[in-house]
Amino acid sequence: MYCMDSNKEKPNSQELFEYIQEVSERGFRISDDAEEKRNKLNAAANCLKISLKKYGIDNPNSARQITGYIKSLALEVVGEGRNIIAETCYDSRTNKWTSKAEALEILADHGVEFAKEVLEYRDAKKRVESLDSLLSSMDKDRMVHPQVGLTVTNRITFSNPAIMSIHKDVLWEVLSPIKKGNRLYSVDIKNQEPHILISLSESAELYDALEAEEGLYEYMFKLAFQPTAELNIVFNRLDTNKQVFVSDFIHWNGYDNPVELCGDKKATCQGYYFNNKRVVAFERVCYNISDISTAVFPDVVSIVLEDNSVARVPVEWDFNGNLDSILKKGKDTKITGKLSDVELRIIPQERKEFKVIWFSLCYGAGRERIISCCQSIDGARVYEFITNISGIKKYRSMVRKFAKKKPRYVPTVFGTLIPINGDESDRNKLERNLLDYPIQGTGADILALLIKHFNSEVKARGLQDKVMFYMPRHDELVIEVDRSYELEAGEARVIETLSDILGHQVDDWKPFKIEIKAVN
Repeated sequence: MYCMDSNKEKPNSQELFEYIQEVSERGFRISDDAEEKRNKLNAAANCLKISLKKYGIDNPNSARQITGYIKSLALEVVGEGRNIIAETCYDSRTNKWTSKAEALEILADHGVEFAKEVLEYRDAKKRVESLDSLLSSMDKDRMVHPQVGLTVTNRITFSNPAIMSIHKDVLWEVLSPIKKGNRLYSVDIKNQEPHILISLSESAELYDALEAEEGLYEYMFKLAFQPTAELNIVFNRLDTNKQVFVSDFIHWNGYDNPVELCGDKKATCQGYYFNNKRVVAFERVCYNISDISTAVFPDVVSIVLEDNSVARVPVEWDFNGNLDSILKKGKDTKITGKLSDVELRIIPQERKEFKVIWFSLCYGAGRERIISCCQSIDGARVYEFITNISGIKKYRSMVRKFAKKKPRYVPTVFGTLIPINGDESDRNKLERNLLDYPIQGTGADILALLIKHFNSEVKARGLQDKVMFYMPRHDELVIEVDRSYELEAGEARVIETLSDILGHQVDDWKPFKIEIKAVN
């Protein structure tokens, strides 16, 4: 495995820029059937547009029309149990309705057909626009030659067309090798930026997440919401003479929910499932709690599932029903109940939202910003979890020190100095840049060294006529492989060779994971 030693190798951004310019001048080929695919997508988008008229939507690009229908739909289901539409799309703080993709995806997951159609229409239109940008930019030989640029953190950019912003699935459908018959392979550095952040912060709490079998964000989600289903009831002594207690909170898996245990109010849950159905609430837990000596703790707890059905779940209390022992403590008391057959799970929408929140928080977003952008998960809980990780605190404190330097800059792991520009009055933006730039810059450095190493290693192995660098894309390299070589060696051997060339690590960091696959 190639060792990328930051103490020995230094990236050269100017050298990288000039090389990518040469790659762009050579160009990237668009497939012969790209126009046909574009026309089919456009026809599908038009069909969806017509279909949306049954909801009174004449213009599916109008946020006003979409939110207007969402509002009317929410009013229709009042009194029919859980109103998932209002819960998801209405913000009581701003008194506004939203048609953002995050909210519509939640509705779609709950079987709201209107939301599915709007999302399908938007996706089709976005794909058509991407294809239009490629087709309008290609020359007579079906080649596109985008303009190359570098951001302040030395990340590569393409414009005219903006290849980096084109949806990956669309790009893979129409991107073709330079030589017909060859194949393109994607070499994707998985979770590069969070990997860099965790390594920079030296977060012992998160190191295991980098190697977690279930995935980085799935692992962190479980850390945030804890892996066991526990119900904690806190009794606060009001009068030491009368032995009277009142329960202020139920703690469901570590975060607080004000609840009236004897009443009808329900505490919300997060990420838990029973018999493959999401747990949305639990109901009355104990009775007669004004006087703890007469409190009754049942052997089962009623939980409410996403379809509004109620399940009875066994619960084991940690005090074995001996209330006398609690009374003798003479202080506030916590009782813990462990629920059977309830599992923690992350669904795709929650994973997507957790990922966005993770990046936003690590790069300086505030508590209110995080809470406001949450649709599926408890933003306050995630905020508290991430901001209290010791390594993250250390990293944020470290980079803030650079704000006091003049000229202001932050270094990458490889020693590249990234200038911090910004208005002194906009402290929030300044801090975001301070947190973000070392990570982006280190990622750019890694990519530059990988490309350099790839070209030299291919030449050293005598593979220059068989394996060729095609293009970079974010944290990914696209490689063109000669068809005859692939047929001779086999796809598995090609992947093994690319992995051997491009597998890498930085000093004593945990190795980056890479995913290599043929894409055409």
